[in-house]
Amino acid sequence: RTQDLTDRQSRGLEQVFEEEIFPVLSPVAVTGVEDFPLLSNQSLNILVQLAPEAKSQRPRFAVIGLRRSSTRFITLHVEGGYGYTLIEDVIRLYVERFFPGETVVETVPFRLTRNADLSVRDDSAADLMSEMEEILDARKQSACVRLELAAGASETALAFLKQVLNVHNDDVFSTPGPLDLSAFMQLTDLPGFDNLKYEAWPPQPSPQVDQRKSIFDVITQQDVLLFHPYDSFEPVLRLVESAADDPDVLAIKMTLY
Repeated sequence: RTQDLTDRQSRGLEQVFEEEIFPVLSPVAVTGVEDFPLLSNQSLNILVQLAPEAKSQRPRFAVIGLRRSSTRFITLHVEGGYGYTLIEDVIRLYVERFFPGETVVETVPFRLTRNADLSVRDDSAADLMSEMEEILDARKQSACVRLELAAGASETALAFLKQVLNVHNDDVFSTPGPLDLSAFMQLTDLPGFDNLKYEAWPPQPSPQVDQRKSIFDVITQQDVLLFHPYDSFEPVLRLVESAADDPDVLAIKMTLY
């Protein structure tokens, strides 16, 4: 809220908005399914409701899509320690500048999750690579299976999002706080606050792997099962490095799950 900011913080946020946010974001006017933009899976977006035009009762909407490269946390000047605010809150403060001459009724941060349960039968695919490329492209346009939006959104805004995204009530999650809490993990990299962090738990050498023996000798005697990240990844690196130098090795193949 503006009243919670000092004069210095307000000036700093306004400068950040004018120089770093406003020039790179473009609102898209939307009226329905036909002109609703293709939004990326799990991307953060803002729905803006504008007042109806004169002699009309129909609400108007626009979508501001936040780029994945956008900084989620905007630094605030504080006396000692760290201070941050969210980019969606900064946009809320100055959203009228995107719509000169218009009345902004509300701004609603929202996030959608698209269906990723698309697969290809590799046993019947004529060209597995092209089939996988088609699946990956299809995921970008797959149906919305979850809609997260900020609590307090009006029924008008919610009804519009449900219509254009074709989601039902069971797929809507109203969140009484910031969306995408996983973004807050980057704050754990801040220096200091060691008393709030878990004690480091480095991976341990596997007792099945004798460091004095060749890795080929080890796996000849027995299979080795490593549990990452608890067991060290060093035996895998040894295997790859030894195989790369061994003239009898024709190829190195690894399967990732």
